[in-house]
Amino acid sequence: MSGEPLMYGGQAVIRGVMMRSPRFFSVACRRENGEVCVRVEPVPFHKRPAVLKWPLVRGAMALVDALRLGVRALLWSASIAVEDIEQSDSAASKRQKREAERARRIAGSAINDIAVGGALVSGLGIGIFLFIILPNLISGWLHPGLIQSRFALNAVEGVLRISFFLAYVSLIGLMPNIREVFQYHGAEHRAINTFEAGLPLELDQTRDFGVIHVRCGTNFILIVLVLSIFAFSFLPWSSPIERVLMRLALLPVVAGVAYEIIRFAARRPGGLLRALLAPGLWLQRITTRPPSDDQVEVGLTALRAVIEAENGEKQKEAAEPSPAAAAG
Repeated sequence: MSGEPLMYGGQAVIRGVMMRSPRFFSVACRRENGEVCVRVEPVPFHKRPAVLKWPLVRGAMALVDALRLGVRALLWSASIAVEDIEQSDSAASKRQKREAERARRIAGSAINDIAVGGALVSGLGIGIFLFIILPNLISGWLHPGLIQSRFALNAVEGVLRISFFLAYVSLIGLMPNIREVFQYHGAEHRAINTFEAGLPLELDQTRDFGVIHVRCGTNFILIVLVLSIFAFSFLPWSSPIERVLMRLALLPVVAGVAYEIIRFAARRPGGLLRALLAPGLWLQRITTRPPSDDQVEVGLTALRAVIEAENGEKQKEAAEPSPAAAAG
């Protein structure tokens, strides 16, 4: 399994972690009673035409995959949280019911917070407004009175976009519900780091590893924001609607380039490229938090489950006769 670490990744969900491999994804969540429940499903779109696996194209598809799987994982983890609240309601006193009702409201807000503030922010409407439309409109107000150069306007727009993103992740990190999600984000990274070091997926083995990982979605988003400054500089400064539409059309290309950069850096530790990725690694100190042992165990459980499913599928394929052998 020494060649497989790059196949595994994941994200934090409500009270848990989602992990995925090329053919499967798993979600592990911690219930109120301490039980860890796990769900494993096949990735519904892992078989694709070869053209969709080409460099640059595969980066855009990876973004779509993350959005689709992320939503499914979040919905399932939210249903587990609601089940816990309903179960506590049935056996609670009036006071406990009031507390459970308050917890329900908190859980509901957590779902909304995660929907707009998690790893899927680039695919949501609020992300488009904050990081595409609003910076573009503000930059447009500076033209033609203060700034004439198209390149300077795009540079200002890019700086605003990055500033909004940094402010956004910093502010949502102050919310208690999001802070817990950031802890599970750290748990996901520790589990992946332990696996990629070739160590057993046991709690004691994770303690020497940090919560930073080069293939993190936070790093990916920051690279997309930086690359967009250069890519958008070649676009004409036309009407606001045309500018926004052109940027949205070019975004998959930028995402594809960012994906290839991260993929290349992950395969070649150290060097100049990793130094250039340092800002994205520093930013993960905002979007991750040191997890508790219980949270790390949830991440390990999710990773074990998806590895077991992936290895089981490989064994099944190895045991099946090839078409040539069957024909003979």
